[in-house]
Amino acid sequence: MVLSLSAALCFVPASSILGDTAAAVGSQGLPIAFSQFDTSQGWRFNVDSPIRITALGLMDANLDGFQAEHPIAIFKSDGSMVVGSLIEAGTVHPLINKFRYVSLAGPDQVILNPGENYTIAYFNQSWATADTFVVWNGTHTMHPTINQVGASVFDFSGELLMPESESASQCFGPNFQFTVVPGPGGIALLALGLCPRRRRRRE
Repeated sequence: MVLSLSAALCFVPASSILGDTAAAVGSQGLPIAFSQFDTSQGWRFNVDSPIRITALGLMDANLDGFQAEHPIAIFKSDGSMVVGSLIEAGTVHPLINKFRYVSLAGPDQVILNPGENYTIAYFNQSWATADTFVVWNGTHTMHPTINQVGASVFDFSGELLMPESESASQCFGPNFQFTVVPGPGGIALLALGLCPRRRRRRE
């Protein structure tokens, strides 16, 4: 059976092309307290459904780009890196709701599954003082599929690593975009629900 182009396209809703965002920021709160140190910082989470990571992002508090480049990654609970990328300095990456995102190519996109706690973190050098403003006791909301675990985590480090020191405050810098992975039969259900049915012509 060969699908026409129009039939194939109807399998993918527009929302899955754009992707969803893990965290949305309201008020930004105060600047980070330990901005004078080289720091890996981020937050922990788990997921209710399998998700595919499509982009990694970093908050641009002043909406004017970054002073330095920043490694960013998602880690498993054992400290192993699942996926990583580099947020470039300046305004290279598109700005979406206070965050600048670097898209992941198809081969670099990974699937995160329920039953595991993950940590997303980025590395900031002490001299990049313009990049150290993140959400600190501000307000935020999480996507229903994403569950934040605890508050923020950080560690003083010379390079990016999975931070493990817990903070009593919220601290948002890194973020990610994703699509929910359809379960078994999900594509078929989408086809039935979204594609118009054609009647077979009798000969």
